[in-house]
Amino acid sequence: MQYSYEVPEGRRETIPLRVYLNLFGRYLGSRWQLLALLVTAVLGDIALQLINPQIVSSFIDTALAGGENHLLVGLAVRFLVFSILQSALALSATYVAQLVTWGATNDLRNDVMAHTLRLDLSFHNNHTPGEMIERIVGDIQQLGDFFSRMTVVLMANIFLIGGILVLLWRENWLLGVVLSAFILVILTVLYLTRNIAVKSFRENRKAFADLFGFIEERLSGLEDIVSNGGREYTLLRMAQHYREVRRTEIRQAIMGNLFYVTGFMPFVIGITLVLGISADLYLQGAISLGIVYLTFQYTTMMRRPLQAIAFQMRNLQNATAGIWRIKELMDISPVVKEPAASIPLAVNGSKEPLGVQFRNVTFRYDDAPPLEMMALAKRENHETTLDDLILKGINLELAPGKILGLLGRTGSGKTTMIRLLCRLYDPVEGSIRIGYPGQNMVDLRDLSFKDLRHDVGVITQQVQLFYASVRDNLTFFDRNISDERILEVIHELGADNWFNALPDGLDTRIETGAVGLSAGESQLLAFTRIFLRDPGLVILDEASSRIDPATEAMLERAMDRLIQNRTAIIIAHRLATVERADEIMILSQGEVQEYGRRTDLLADPGSIFSRLIHTGIEEVLK
Repeated sequence: MQYSYEVPEGRRETIPLRVYLNLFGRYLGSRWQLLALLVTAVLGDIALQLINPQIVSSFIDTALAGGENHLLVGLAVRFLVFSILQSALALSATYVAQLVTWGATNDLRNDVMAHTLRLDLSFHNNHTPGEMIERIVGDIQQLGDFFSRMTVVLMANIFLIGGILVLLWRENWLLGVVLSAFILVILTVLYLTRNIAVKSFRENRKAFADLFGFIEERLSGLEDIVSNGGREYTLLRMAQHYREVRRTEIRQAIMGNLFYVTGFMPFVIGITLVLGISADLYLQGAISLGIVYLTFQYTTMMRRPLQAIAFQMRNLQNATAGIWRIKELMDISPVVKEPAASIPLAVNGSKEPLGVQFRNVTFRYDDAPPLEMMALAKRENHETTLDDLILKGINLELAPGKILGLLGRTGSGKTTMIRLLCRLYDPVEGSIRIGYPGQNMVDLRDLSFKDLRHDVGVITQQVQLFYASVRDNLTFFDRNISDERILEVIHELGADNWFNALPDGLDTRIETGAVGLSAGESQLLAFTRIFLRDPGLVILDEASSRIDPATEAMLERAMDRLIQNRTAIIIAHRLATVERADEIMILSQGEVQEYGRRTDLLADPGSIFSRLIHTGIEEVLK
């Protein structure tokens, strides 16, 4: 059953006007001063474009009439000054438009990125990082001209066309009527065909997203591809993606130019008629040569605003495709939602360990239905709804300060329990609660994400390190944590030798992929990172499985210090790690196979845990 990440049905190639207005209001409203400056510069540029041909026309007629030299020089100087001023206004408009473009698109990009980070793992499991890069960077980049110049340029060029027509009507009504009729036809054609290429633009953006996703995925697995002889297949698949990009690119170009050519066919006919009428009127003596030049200049000037309008309408189609894709993404609602009114986890005095409760927790992946749907399925005996359960009625009572050893074969549900406890997913049924001693336990659904992330710390096998300094990797870029505090934690964890070996101390830069760091050193960074947060609950998901011998002793000391005076859940295959546990839970196919105090289970020769210890945990739980 699908109940999340659905694209709105009934999608059309056009977007309601309110969507455009909302985008303008949200991302341009705070920049109204820059927009006003942009409008002023563009309108000034247009006014000078209309004035300069008048000056040239007067110059021609004055010269033909034998006018005095000072009059001609004055007209020439005026033309030169206005031309320089027009260029300055055009340059200013370009500069201000870029300020508006980057400001608006950066704000939109931040909003889309923040929304993407709020979406659940289910979404990210189905969309590659390369695809999301194209969504966040490529699609939004298409909106740059939409935000900065599109509306202003459209309005300005319409004003320019209107001004030209008014001046032509003033010079000769017949010229005005002919050109006005053709301009009306052209604008009507452009409006009616404004969405002709939207579908092809959107298909092209999707093709690029798929290509970037493929490249990102293959580059991240480059070592395996090369070592296993997968280069030829990778090149073949990339060629197939590029073939799709080429197909959509060609279709986009054809549809976009079809729109452009369709709009300008009437213009060619119109300009021919206007020039023919002007020549005939001049031969009849009805207009002067200066007016002929003025008519020719204004008529040819019409081409530029019409081209600008056609270009912006084409950009609008590209932007519309981008807006559709952004809107589709922003319309996706996370399944795991932060409560509107969260319950704080209050701490009295110093930090204390958290208690943990699992109450009849049931879960499955792949868009698991909500609680009420699950209950309905049970009542109606829908076996297909229950077959794919990863966890089945898990119950757990972990007192504050206790350590739980969580055991089970691969696929038994251990990591799923941790994901639920971190609220990366929500249970299909049941509840998970945490709380400090002396307080009521709080359902995770009632906690803010900030409180939950602060009070629950996780260390996994694969430590995510960033291309940044050791300081930033330890603090997660939190500038509120002082260097003194970082060094204090490093000393407390017994990692002085490791730290002293760093060439630049906290400023040492960690390369991409943690090159130069052993697995144990990466784990040590993760331990320090969690220790700086000082959570009440620490989760170690196979954190000791990749420790190298050179740093094993240091990591063991760091682990002992980390779980001291904290509640801890340890997923481990190593006997030494399990010996730290106060309680043991063994999972099998999503169900609790055994749960109790470690000493009691160990003393019971019939317990599963006791047999594991005597057989060898490492051998049995592989």
